[in-house]
Amino acid sequence: VTYLVSRRSGKSFTSLLIALEICLKNPNIIIKYLCPKLKDAKTIIRPIMRDILEDCPTEVISGETDIWMEADKMYRLPNGSMIQVGGTDNGNAESMRGGKSNLVICDEAGFMDDLKYIIRGILSPTLKTTRGKMLIISTPSRFPTHEFMTDFIHPAEAEGSLVKYTIYDNPMFTEQDIQDTINEYPLGVNDPEFQREYLCISSMDSELMVINNFTPELESKIVLE
Repeated sequence: VTYLVSRRSGKSFTSLLIALEICLKNPNIIIKYLCPKLKDAKTIIRPIMRDILEDCPTEVISGETDIWMEADKMYRLPNGSMIQVGGTDNGNAESMRGGKSNLVICDEAGFMDDLKYIIRGILSPTLKTTRGKMLIISTPSRFPTHEFMTDFIHPAEAEGSLVKYTIYDNPMFTEQDIQDTINEYPLGVNDPEFQREYLCISSMDSELMVINNFTPELESKIVLE
């Protein structure tokens, strides 16, 4: 399933919560959790998992540090289930090759290296014998030509299977929160960066363009028959 979601929507929290619930309900299963960078396990994944487990009954899981295996970069639960954490930078995704998995989660897939190869060449084969599922989740890529957009978002959108959540779908944001966020951007709701990060509208980042003042509006005026 492909998800296109805005910033601050809780996608990593929800993804980890899903992974943890499935592991608690089913002994001896494997979930593979991919991030753009391997260091995200330390800076993003572990703090979120600590928040999730803060009020967990100690007879179920005594604490985040007790189930985290640093050397293997995985969570090993008392019932034998595992959440393997990996990154796609510097070839780290190859560590996810082989074996089987019951669920694969690609968090912030729009910022992963070699996404198509990783999904089809490394991750998908691990789901074949388990008939497991894959969740591909991200905000839009900075480049509209990124494989996340061209090979996954656009096809899912065409067949009507894309799940999209913008800032206006976020129950954690009040109307004032939304307006304050809009006010952070020079062009407000028309700012390409706001549209990408919070409205899930993909457009080229002007800072990455060779001619960064060549906007769609300018194109319509100067490119004529």
